[in-house]
Amino acid sequence: YVPRPEGLDEDQVSLMTTLADQVMTLLELRRALATRDEAVQALNASRQRFQALFESNSIGQVEMSPDGTLVGANAAFAALVGVESPADLLGRQPASATVPEDREAQRLALETALQQPGTVLRTERRVQRPDGAVVEIEGTLTAVAGADGAVAMLIGTAFDVTERNVAARRLGELSADLERAHDEAVERTALLTTVLDTVDVGIVACDAQGRLTLFNRATREFHGLDADSVMDPADFADRYALFEEDATTPLAADQVPLSRALREGAVHDVDLVIAPPGLPARLVRCSGRVLRDADGTVRGAVVAMADVTASRADARALAEQAEFTAVLLEGSHAVMWACDTTGTPTYVDATGRRLLGWPLGTPVAELAASGELDRLSASLRTF
Repeated sequence: YVPRPEGLDEDQVSLMTTLADQVMTLLELRRALATRDEAVQALNASRQRFQALFESNSIGQVEMSPDGTLVGANAAFAALVGVESPADLLGRQPASATVPEDREAQRLALETALQQPGTVLRTERRVQRPDGAVVEIEGTLTAVAGADGAVAMLIGTAFDVTERNVAARRLGELSADLERAHDEAVERTALLTTVLDTVDVGIVACDAQGRLTLFNRATREFHGLDADSVMDPADFADRYALFEEDATTPLAADQVPLSRALREGAVHDVDLVIAPPGLPARLVRCSGRVLRDADGTVRGAVVAMADVTASRADARALAEQAEFTAVLLEGSHAVMWACDTTGTPTYVDATGRRLLGWPLGTPVAELAASGELDRLSASLRTF
C-alpha cells in the first residue's frame, strides 16, 4: 500500500504506484538472484568436497550411468582391480573384470538398484586383475534419482575382503575340524567309559593337583562311594577306608597309591586293604603311573586295582595243602616216589631215600651228574 500524497491527480498516483511495484519487483529479483548465486556457490562447494572425498577415499568408489557404464572411478578402485590409472576404467562395464561365475549376480544387483533408488544394496563379487590374480570384493551399490525422479547415476563402493574371507574360510575349516575332533573325543570317551565299567579291575584317576576325576564301576563297588572331585587328597585314606595289608593299620596319606604315582611317577604291585563299613574287606594290588602331555607336562595319574582277595586265599590254601601233603609224605613208612616220562625219578620220600641210600636233601640234578641217579633208578625198578 502506497499512501496517496496530497496535491497529486489520479494519473500521477497511478504512475507512482507502477514505479513502486517495479521497484519491489526489482528488489525481489535481486534477492532471488543473490539466493541463486548462493545456491550455485553452495552446490559447487559441495561438489568440490564430494570430488575431494571421492578421489582421496581409501575405499574404492565408482560412478556409473544407469546402464552400468563407468563414468568415474577413484585411485583406490583402480588399485583394487589392478589398473594403473582411474582414467583407464572410464567407459567400461564392471562386468568386464568380474569373474564369469559372478556376472549374473552382479547384473541382478544392478537391476535391483535401478528399481529401488536411494536404497543401499550390499554386493559381493570376485574380480580378476590383469595379472591373473583374483580379488574378492565387497561393497555397496546405490541408485541416485534426478529432479525428474528418474535414475541419474549409480554410486558404488568396493573394498578388498580377500584376506578376511580366506581367514573366515580357514576359521570355518578349523571349526569343522574341532567339531569333528570333539565328536571323536565324545565317542572315545563313551567307549572308554563303557570299557572301564565293564572290566572288574578298579580304575581311579586324578588331575595334576591330585583331585579325583575318575572312579569306574569296579572302584565304586570296592568303596561303596563315587569319586569326590573336591576332596583334599590328604583325606583319601580315611574317606575311602584304606588300610595296610594287615587290614587294621590305617594307610598313611602319603602311601595312597594314586598320590604316590603322582608324586613318584609310578607304583607297582602295592597291596592294601579296602574295608568300608558295611562292605566286605578286599585285598587289592595296585599299579599305576603319572599321566603327561606330549610336552612332558604332568596332567594327573591313574591307578589300576586288582582284587586279589580270592587268589591270596587260594594261594594260602594251596600252601597249607602242600605243607600238609609234605608232612604226610615225609611221615609215611611206605616208599613213595615219582618219575618223569623217561622213568627218571623226580621225587622219593624219606623212607625211599633211607632204604635206597638217597642222600637226604640232594637234588636230582646232582644225582644225575654224579651217576647216582642211574643207580637209584635201577634200585627203584627192582624195588
